[in-house]
Amino acid sequence: SHTHRAMHKTATETVRYSSIDEYLKALEERRTKEESPCAAIFLLGSEALLEHRDNGIPWLARVRCELPTRPLGPDGKEEAIRATYIGYNDGDKPETFQRFAAAFANIGVKSMHHLKLTKPSAKVLAHLEQSDLIVLGPGPREQETWRYLMEIGEHAIGERIKWRYWQGAVLLGVAAGARLLGQKYFVKTPPRPKRDNKLAEKKADTAAETGAASSSQADEAKEQAECPPDPEYFGMKAFEIVPAILGSEPGGMEQLESIINQAGSGYNGFCLPTSGGIIFNTDGSFEPVNALVTHVKYNWKIRELESCLICPPNPTEGLMTCVAWLRRQRAKAGLKDTESALFEGVESLWSDDEDEKEEDDDEEERRTMNKIVNEREAATKKENERISNGIRESGIGCFRRQEWERALAYFRRAAELDPTDIRTYLNISATLTKLGEAICEEQLFQEAVLAADKALQLSNGSSGKAWYRRASAFFVAGELNEALYDLDAANRVEPSNADVKALRQRVKEEQENGTWSYMSDCKKLSEAEAAGRAKPTCSAGLMQLLEEFNGFSVALHDGQLFVEWVDERAEKEMSAEGIHLDRRALWILENLGKRSSLKSLSFQREIVGPWGAQFLAKGLRQGGAGLETLILDECRLRAEGASMIGSLLSSDLRLFELSLCGNNIGDSGLVKIIEGINSNSTLEKLYLRRNKIGDQRIPLLAQALGDNEELKLLDLGDNLITFTGALHLCSGLRASESLQQLLLAHNKLRVDSLWRLASIGIGHPSLLLLDLRGVRVGVRDWQKNSE
Repeated sequence: SHTHRAMHKTATETVRYSSIDEYLKALEERRTKEESPCAAIFLLGSEALLEHRDNGIPWLARVRCELPTRPLGPDGKEEAIRATYIGYNDGDKPETFQRFAAAFANIGVKSMHHLKLTKPSAKVLAHLEQSDLIVLGPGPREQETWRYLMEIGEHAIGERIKWRYWQGAVLLGVAAGARLLGQKYFVKTPPRPKRDNKLAEKKADTAAETGAASSSQADEAKEQAECPPDPEYFGMKAFEIVPAILGSEPGGMEQLESIINQAGSGYNGFCLPTSGGIIFNTDGSFEPVNALVTHVKYNWKIRELESCLICPPNPTEGLMTCVAWLRRQRAKAGLKDTESALFEGVESLWSDDEDEKEEDDDEEERRTMNKIVNEREAATKKENERISNGIRESGIGCFRRQEWERALAYFRRAAELDPTDIRTYLNISATLTKLGEAICEEQLFQEAVLAADKALQLSNGSSGKAWYRRASAFFVAGELNEALYDLDAANRVEPSNADVKALRQRVKEEQENGTWSYMSDCKKLSEAEAAGRAKPTCSAGLMQLLEEFNGFSVALHDGQLFVEWVDERAEKEMSAEGIHLDRRALWILENLGKRSSLKSLSFQREIVGPWGAQFLAKGLRQGGAGLETLILDECRLRAEGASMIGSLLSSDLRLFELSLCGNNIGDSGLVKIIEGINSNSTLEKLYLRRNKIGDQRIPLLAQALGDNEELKLLDLGDNLITFTGALHLCSGLRASESLQQLLLAHNKLRVDSLWRLASIGIGHPSLLLLDLRGVRVGVRDWQKNSE
């Protein structure tokens, strides 16, 4: 843009001025460039100019000349021009869209889509992301249209329009559509109770005659009597792309004068005639079209409105100049120069076809079915809640009779009917824990933890009973550290809960017994070693090795241990079935983290949890200055453990690679990671796959991404990021000058997100790889993307 060019020139060149006047002139030129639009904006009073011709040439040729140059396709020809029509102002009437489409087809714009604000499809949104021309149609529904355009969410159509404009797309507004592109649009003042001026005057006279308590009361009564009536119209904020307030005939002059009078000095107003309009050119000038345009401005010196007429230029200086330019372009390409061929559009390999139409029809059918389902669900919600409560009561009866399987069936059926009832998931967790304890099935304990997780999610972590249920499942499964951590959380939520205190006491006792049991196992290992016998392979032996380890690298993956020693001995492998971290002695991770020689630490599918992460982080902060790679994949860290590991990024560690994949850290766990990135100057690779990360904290991540100068790889695959998150990532990617790989495979992205991210990635100074696998792309879009 002009702004970027001016800033770049100022930053890279030293300019010397011979006088103050020369400096002021250069400053004014720079200011004009910075305020000039990215592309021409056409503002029409009505649809009349769509069919208007000068000397047999369509006036829309003027629009054709301003459209950006399309890239060349695989056949060496320019791709087809893409346009999007937004017609909610008049109720999305198909006949209005057909008139616009037919008019623009005369100048070679063959691929125009109708975007319906109330139900935009992914295909049309993707088309908008690539459009060279965006048309806002006329109609009386300005306020409703603006509300839909400015909705924040996955559609974000207003943001998309601004984005395409910043990328060089031409905007065209007709009547109400033109007003939305200006600084304000008109809204009729709602009726208010009529003021009784005679009664106000009588009060003022009475106050003056009887000697009011103070002169201020009399002045107030007089002021009420002389108060002018409310204005008929008031202005609401619009896109503010065009630096003017726009009105259109008929009746537009009265509305425009009312708004300018309220706004005061500093605002320009233009009233668009029915047979003409105005062009906001790329040099910042306003150019009338085909008819006189009225310019309105408030003169603060005389406190009155001033107006004047602006004459359009001669056609030879406007339209015919553009036609001559088009002919020169066709001559360079070796094409025919006839009136019928002058505006022929280039047939695109990726123009709309029947396959895309079928996809749109399928999506419309899915929308209709979803609407029907939602209506039915809304109608039967209360009935389902009533039935669910009855079924849950039956399950509670079975639970009291220790009929675990029947109780579980009742509770699961109740959860199907009412998936938002926290009590049902708490019942499911308690039943699975009892059933798992009875038949010694580890899988049931995992399901009990997942049910308690669902209850915690629904309560946003505010349910002490949910923390207690999950701690109970962990306790019965033998995961004492996890249970103790959840019980501490439950105690913070419900400090007076006696059940929590009792279970915590039992967990502490079991932990103490586990510690003695671990010490006993270690003693047996020492006796075996003293007797010259081979040390048995067990978890206690692994923990002893980690405690004494003083080498470069430790990797524990699926029961296999790989270590690299300081004295350059050959890499040693310790492999056996079921060798994992001993949960009885996770405090050894603190000693391991203190080793200054340790450069790489990797645990995959090990139960570290928040408890183990706390010990590891403490040890690394105290002595792990040499650690460069830390991998904790599928280690059950959750948000709490991720917060402790994220705090390491703010320490003196020189971490180059951090991987926390598959730990379910969520948005809350991402916050600490972001805080660490903001103060880190060494991290180059960050892997956060499969962590249920959504859009909530992506704006903070994007800001950190733009500020960080070292990060080269960011992996956010297999998460819950949508188009909203992709928008924020685009802003961070645009500001980053170091990121080389951005991995977003298998998120909740659609084809419109693909084009937005691809537009940022193409030509990026550092980006080499953008992974968007899993985005559903049509055949034509796939062919185009491949080229």
